[in-house]
Order: sequence, then structure tokens, then C-alpha cells
Amino acid sequence: MKSETLISVLFDLLAEEIVTAPQVAEKYGVSERSVYRYMDALSLANVPVYSERGPNGGFKLLGTYKLPAGFLTAEEYDAVLEALNAVNSQLSSAKLQSGIQKLKSNSKNAPNLTLSSGNLIIDAGHWGDTGSYKQKLSAAEKSIESRAVLALKYHDRTGEFSERSVEPHALLFKQGLWYIYGYCRLREDFRLFKLGRIEQMNETGETFERRTLPEDKPFSRWFGAENSATVKFEIQKSALSDFEEWVGIEHIRPLGENFSAEVRLPDDGGLISKILAFGTGLKVLSPEPLKKRIAAAAQAIAQVYR
Repeated sequence: MKSETLISVLFDLLAEEIVTAPQVAEKYGVSERSVYRYMDALSLANVPVYSERGPNGGFKLLGTYKLPAGFLTAEEYDAVLEALNAVNSQLSSAKLQSGIQKLKSNSKNAPNLTLSSGNLIIDAGHWGDTGSYKQKLSAAEKSIESRAVLALKYHDRTGEFSERSVEPHALLFKQGLWYIYGYCRLREDFRLFKLGRIEQMNETGETFERRTLPEDKPFSRWFGAENSATVKFEIQKSALSDFEEWVGIEHIRPLGENFSAEVRLPDDGGLISKILAFGTGLKVLSPEPLKKRIAAAAQAIAQVYR
């Protein structure tokens, strides 16, 4: 019997209202007989597991069961509170603040625990932000919690303006940016809305029922094959720092006195302008059609200043 699996089964019981032996067996690659042994082991450890018979039966925990106060080490308490405080500094959630206070009050049972602060800071706003970004973030979180339909005035990457009715389901923090992930009634599908591109956001007064989220969520690659390109770059030292922040340092390799990178990127209206912003510090080596488009855009800019 693996102790790691035993602890994972305990967390499954804490997270779900009921779990079945076939579900646990499939999840952890064990037999149903082993699942029963895990449940017996939890019972011997004074975890109040009980079973319900019938077609909807399975294993459950008593509703009064809580993890022991010493379950987390002092360092783990610190790390959890640091993360919660950092996120709440942006969301200003009353429920999250209440949870933080409960964790802090529970920490008195750990005599060597000293709560640190300030090791992790999250500031989602842009430089010079007057606080409007944080207000939008907080309002989005509250709308998700109350299941309130939002009316958005939105500018997409191409500069196109639209007004959308959106059912917000989640907040996504990706590559230093916040997005609303919600069902767009205009497109009749789930979409990501970058918070910084929302001009105005108001609740309509209407509420919605949460939908089943798509299995293929666009969080790793939000662009499809039809509007993306694998681009090979040569980067000079003068542009290296900014380029690292753009694509990630893991893609960069030495190339003589300079550096190279090969990255798959969204080939939309913003790609060429992004590349041109690096000036002579960045050169596209391939693909050839993209090189020609960049050259044409650079010539058009040069014509403006003649």
C-alpha cells in the first residue's frame, strides 16, 4: 500500500461528496479490492469513512471531519498564506480574506510557526495604473461568484470593437496577464477576454446557470493551427532581455555572438508590430512569407517619415 495514494484518496474524499470504488481504482490504477483496503486503513487512522449502499452509493466522510491542525508544517502554512494574501491583494475578496483569517487563527496550534509576509507580491496592473485595472479584476471575481451576466465593451487584438454579453465562469492568470474565461453569447461559445482590453464592464442584472466547461480549454495554446506560425529568430544581446520576457528564456539558444530561438506564435495582427518593436535587435530567419510581410510593413513605416 502506497502512502502517497492513501493521502490522495483522503483528499478525494474531502473534495467530493461521494466516491466509488471503481472511480478510485481507475484513477490510481489499483484493484477495487485495494480500494477497500485503503478505506480500512483510513478508518484505522481514525478518519470517519463510511459506505452507502445502492445505485448511488459509495464512500463518504462525516461532514464534521477536519484535517488535524498539525497537518501542514510551519513552512507550508507560510507558503499557503503568502499565496492567498498575494492573490487577495488583487481580488479584495471578503470570502478569501475570511479564509485567510481562519488559517491565521488556526496557526496558533503550531508553536514554531512565524508568518512571513511580502515574499510574494502580485500586481496585475500596468505601470502607471491608477487602480482601474484592480477594480475591474475585483468586479469580475464578484460577478463570477454571483453568476451575473456581464455587458462588455471589448477591443480585440486586431483593434475591432464589439459589445458582448458574457457569462463569466473563471479568472485566468496567464503569462502575467488576467483573463475572463466565459461563455460569449455573441459567438455562442467559450472565449478568453483579456482584462486590459475591456473598456467597460457592467452587470446586466441577469443571472445565469453555470455551463459545463469544454474539455479542450484554450489555456496552453489559445491560437489554432490556421492562425499560428513557427518562427525562427536571431536575437542580438541588446534585445535579449525583452525577448526573454516575451517568449520565455527556455526557448533561447546561443548562436555565435548572438542568440536564436524557434517559437510557435499567434500569427495575427499583433505579431508583426511586436517584432518591429524590437527594431534592429531582432531578425526573423523563417518562415519566408512572414519575413516579406515584415519587410513590407517596415517600408510602409519608412514612407510615413519621408
